[in-house]
Amino acid sequence: MALGEIFLAAFLQLLLDRLTPREILNYFGNFRGIRKKLEKWRTTLSTIGAVVSDAE
Repeated sequence: MALGEIFLAAFLQLLLDRLTPREILNYFGNFRGIRKKLEKWRTTLSTIGAVVSDAE
């Protein structure tokens, strides 16, 4: 079980690091609200990562 949690935490961190690179945000800008959605996902995934880390 602990191995799964470690994998999940590492995956979430990697996803956070690569989800909203500045180049993508600058390229798409506000196209159909993508920037806002990506920032919301980043916040949500950061919260999930914190909960997983705290649960350990």
